[in-house]
Amino acid sequence: MPFAFFNRNGTLVGYDVQMSYDLARFLGVSRIEFVPVKYDSLTESLNRGFCDIVMCAVSVTPERLETMDFTKPYMDLHLAFVVQDWRTNEFKGLENVRQMTGLKIAVRNGTENVRTAAMLFPRATLVKLDSYDEFFRGDRADVLFETAEAGSFLALLHPFYAAVQLEPSDNHIDSYAYPISKSNNLTLLNLLNYWLDLEKEHGELNKKYDYWILGKEAQKKSPRWCVARDVLHWIT
Repeated sequence: MPFAFFNRNGTLVGYDVQMSYDLARFLGVSRIEFVPVKYDSLTESLNRGFCDIVMCAVSVTPERLETMDFTKPYMDLHLAFVVQDWRTNEFKGLENVRQMTGLKIAVRNGTENVRTAAMLFPRATLVKLDSYDEFFRGDRADVLFETAEAGSFLALLHPFYAAVQLEPSDNHIDSYAYPISKSNNLTLLNLLNYWLDLEKEHGELNKKYDYWILGKEAQKKSPRWCVARDVLHWIT
């Protein structure tokens, strides 16, 4: 969330899901199959052909670059805490948080945030969670360590929480890109990068960011005039 998740209707949606459909249209592919993969087995999933590309909030790291090829980054993200809104002042200063004792920090299991949180906050206890609901519905941790972009979206869903970006923000940036198997030739990687360039030049990346990350409502378009609906009232 907000990159790939099931909505109330059970439909898979999100920033990267929409990007997947856009990529399929660009490639002229008529059918997409979404398959679940785990962050700790991305390389294996790609090399075995379980999937052709991973499109779900994958951080670019030196270790992953050794085993997978990555497109150019499509989004830079800043690290943050998700906390109860009345506690935001406690977590604005990075050095202050580092000195806290007894702090319990929740992180999504299998993500790069586990290693980053351990490096930044050696005094804290990390609580590894399989889902965000475990943080919001329980009291196992004081804060959730996430990106500011994902945290802002989560705060929209949980009104009594807020995302507090780590300062100085320029020192704590994560980058997301799409990995493919190293067994693929450079033609595919170049094609994916060309597509990302087009998405950026045409403003599509900004539109998706505004909708999925910032939560801006998409403009509602009126349906086309229809005889069956507007005259005969056969449909609504």
